[in-house]
Amino acid sequence: ITTETSYQLVGHYPDFENLSVYEHILLTCNWGILGCVYLMRSRFTAQLAKLYQVAGFALLALSGLLVLKSFTAVNPFFEPINIGSWPIINWLLLLWLVPACIAIWASRLTQSQHYLQKLFTALAGVMSVLYINAEIRHNWQGEFINIALPTSDAELYSYSLVWLIIGALVVVAGQLKIITVLQKLGLGLLALVVLKVFLIDMANLTGLLRAISFIGLGLSLVALSWLFQKFKAKPTALP
Repeated sequence: ITTETSYQLVGHYPDFENLSVYEHILLTCNWGILGCVYLMRSRFTAQLAKLYQVAGFALLALSGLLVLKSFTAVNPFFEPINIGSWPIINWLLLLWLVPACIAIWASRLTQSQHYLQKLFTALAGVMSVLYINAEIRHNWQGEFINIALPTSDAELYSYSLVWLIIGALVVVAGQLKIITVLQKLGLGLLALVVLKVFLIDMANLTGLLRAISFIGLGLSLVALSWLFQKFKAKPTALP
């Protein structure tokens, strides 16, 4: 898997000191998936269980190191990386969304090891946030989403709208499933959206539009406060 990935992409076997961006992305996914497969396989064998576990965690660790690199050196927000022109079906999918799904899978496979489960869950959350924001920016900027590029007001508003919808859906899901963590997460997202609207989105507004925006912000805060009180009064929520 490791050698053939590089060979198919660049025509030679991997040089780990000079991996291309796309080798980096695919190896992250390959090692992560294979690591989870090994951990799952360890559950169904007695003699080789330890070997599969060691191999699985080693591959997940390697994949994790590449994931951390995707936050810095191989991050299209900071580097001029061509992520493709298609919406959804582009390199962002493999850079952050697929690894986020792998991290969720790994968290389920490590439920007995709480610190690892929390680590994988946190990584999945960070990568999901990066992926959503990157896709929004890709919709406006195209193949390159470097933060040095100018950002239009419409793009700024679209972040608020998307995260407002996501926050509301998370709150509803938490309420329907009676899961306190989801409720708090959704309300936290809504609070951050309101804060962003107040500090960033309305910064360039003047006159009547600014007044209307303040009224809308006030109503949003009232609604947010009402939601907090409503869910706080629910004693049946599960931790």
